[in-house]
Amino acid sequence: KGLAGPVNFASTQDISLNGLVAEIEARLGRKAVFASRECDGNHSPYGLDETQSMDVGRMAAAGFEARPTEAWLPGLIDALKP
Repeated sequence: KGLAGPVNFASTQDISLNGLVAEIEARLGRKAVFASRECDGNHSPYGLDETQSMDVGRMAAAGFEARPTEAWLPGLIDALKP
């Protein structure tokens, strides 16, 4: 389709980190345990104040379409259950 270089492929539906944690909690049936304060040992690159999302404009322009997050996330969480 004439694509060259990197193309982000992701659902076009955003999910916040809080939304992701809530979905995981609901699927596992228990509450997440968070560190009481940030330190070098528990700092996460995903611990951002704002929601981040990918620009999927090139993906869409090339005719690719991803399923909505709600269509695949519950199954992924279930598949990864301990």
